[in-house]
Amino acid sequence: MEEKVEEKKPAVESQKQRKSEESIPHPAPHSVEPEDSFISAPASWQIPPGALQAKADHANHVRLLEPIIKVNHKLERLEERVKEYPDDLEAWNALKTEIQQTGDLVQMRKFYEKFLAVFPTSPRQWLAYLEMELKHSNFNEVEGLFRRCLKTVLSIDLWKFYLGYIRRINMGENGAAATPEGRTIIEKAYEYVLNNVGIDKEAGPIWADYIFFLSSNKTTNTWEEQRKMDSMRRAYQKAMAIPLNNVEHLWKEYDQWENTLNRLTAKKFLSERSSAYMTARTALREMRGFTDQLSRTIIPRRTEWTDKDLQQLEVWREYIQWEKGNPLHLEDEEAVVERVAYAYQQAFLVLRFFPVLWFDYAMYYKEIGKVDKALTVLKQGMEILPTSLLIHFAYAELCESRKQFDEARQAFDSLLEQLDQDIEKLKSTAQKSVEKLQQEAEEEKSGMNLSCSLVWIMYMRFARRSDGIKSARSLFSRARKTTNLTYHLFVASALMEYHNSKDATIAGKVFEIVGYKLFADDPAFVCEYLDFLIEMNDDNNTRALFERALSTMPAEKAGPIWSKFLDYENKYGDLAGVQGVEKRRNEAIQGSKYRDGT
Repeated sequence: MEEKVEEKKPAVESQKQRKSEESIPHPAPHSVEPEDSFISAPASWQIPPGALQAKADHANHVRLLEPIIKVNHKLERLEERVKEYPDDLEAWNALKTEIQQTGDLVQMRKFYEKFLAVFPTSPRQWLAYLEMELKHSNFNEVEGLFRRCLKTVLSIDLWKFYLGYIRRINMGENGAAATPEGRTIIEKAYEYVLNNVGIDKEAGPIWADYIFFLSSNKTTNTWEEQRKMDSMRRAYQKAMAIPLNNVEHLWKEYDQWENTLNRLTAKKFLSERSSAYMTARTALREMRGFTDQLSRTIIPRRTEWTDKDLQQLEVWREYIQWEKGNPLHLEDEEAVVERVAYAYQQAFLVLRFFPVLWFDYAMYYKEIGKVDKALTVLKQGMEILPTSLLIHFAYAELCESRKQFDEARQAFDSLLEQLDQDIEKLKSTAQKSVEKLQQEAEEEKSGMNLSCSLVWIMYMRFARRSDGIKSARSLFSRARKTTNLTYHLFVASALMEYHNSKDATIAGKVFEIVGYKLFADDPAFVCEYLDFLIEMNDDNNTRALFERALSTMPAEKAGPIWSKFLDYENKYGDLAGVQGVEKRRNEAIQGSKYRDGT
């Protein structure tokens, strides 16, 4: 989803664009030496050498954009592979290599678009895409990519690249000094970046470079000098309260800077901030106990939940729980929420296909009274995980609690539609696959059929609560027309009828007329039907059902029925009845063994 950059946020614009009301002006050259020698020099900004060089000539650029028309069978096979198996990273890497060898910019764009449609939280590929466009001086494309990825991929490397881009295009030729207007744009860019990722422990170099940038601003009068000092002090003091990897180094710099200005005021400022600094330093040590175990290079895949992924999930949840405990002792509750939300967003970069993480995030917002935020999180989770029962049920329940019945119905309907589509795909796979894969596909399809039944059951319960029993019956009628069902739906409908109307007649009809016709050979359904009749104390029909089921069900499947029959006679029959059932069961077992040749 594209994020629209607000007017207040720093804009980005190519050197060739003209100045307008909303555009970033083309600044003059700039080169500054630091006034304070103890302030660290800024880090390098990851822009490849020559990335901002002008195009050699227009004709060559046009030729580069033209697709290379030739048949490449290996390329075609790889494209088919990633289309059929979109989680195959090896195939994606091979495809990328193959396209790069052609030198076709258009095809490389198509590759990145396809890859990022499947893996939209991969900072490495976003950076590679940006570097490619920047290498060809395609500034409009670069800025469009920034608008798409920055707010959704909170990667420090990605935001550093953005900041480096802003700095470079607002500096003069050969790194000369920027104009005052250009410096303002760069300063706003720093503030924009720090407002979004400044609380990340890896953001220390950005804070250090920001302070260096502020210190390098030459002043011409006392007012400008005082403004510069205030800006630097404010930046230092904000950074001191964050558990950054370089927080100790920044504190030493701050101490030296304040004492260089005025030893008397330095003691006051330092004593006011020392407590926040000590808390941040302690929190950093605790945080590293969690974050050092985290892998931030995993590309999340929908079909693989490995042990490593599950271990990562557990560590992320422990870390997030630690953040919820407010280890920085922040008085501003919104600041605590911001840190927790940032932790969840970092986790989603590598674990976006784990429903429990989306559920936890939404429930956190619900617990602190931000229900709208919770709904937004769940809605986003449903888009990413369209067959997740956990997320859809949580969303429907939250909508129901707010009387948003239409939204709840839409959640159930979209979930059922997606499950039906996936089941049809599995049916096709099972028909084409070899025997072993076919069995796996059939097992997966059975699991999804059960999921469908569960969705219909939850949907019926919602309908009964919101619109009454007639609405639930209408849904049951709809469900019966579908093919992807299990007996659980019929049991749930029958029991719902009985417990709402207190009339066993309708429930009995659902069990007998509707359910038994479909699931007479399923011992699990027959046992549920028997449990209902036993609860109704309907001895005649209970015994009749035992006899009917045992006379038609294959002996190898009838074990649970015999066990329930013997238990029933033990509890409610006489000794002769118990002995008779036991004898018949033994004969049935022996007969089954004889037929099997064992």
